[in-house]
Amino acid sequence: MNIIIIYVHNTNGDNMLIKEIVKRNMVTCNINDGIYTLSRIMEEFDVGFVPIISEDNIVGVVTDRDIVIRGIAKDINDIELIMSKNPIEIDCNASVESALNLFYQYKIKRLLVDRKSVV
Repeated sequence: MNIIIIYVHNTNGDNMLIKEIVKRNMVTCNINDGIYTLSRIMEEFDVGFVPIISEDNIVGVVTDRDIVIRGIAKDINDIELIMSKNPIEIDCNASVESALNLFYQYKIKRLLVDRKSVV
């Protein structure tokens, strides 16, 4: 999986594909790590969205907002209790427009890109 990090303005009007704007290096965190470790990873790599791994599978995602609202505010340090499960993903050959539709449909700001589809 990869993370879409930016929307590139395409001046020639072509339909852009996700693979043209995807970030290929993904920062992850283990489900058994605590919120402190997760927040240090976010700070070190300057990201606000981290996929959570268990046995080499992505089992959820955590945002910086999740840490504050679901974790710190409720005194919870367990990543599994604050992560969003079943994250939405998209194929890298899909259009940016398809990604925008998913953002709207699921009321999300970030997507995982299926790593098997990334060239």
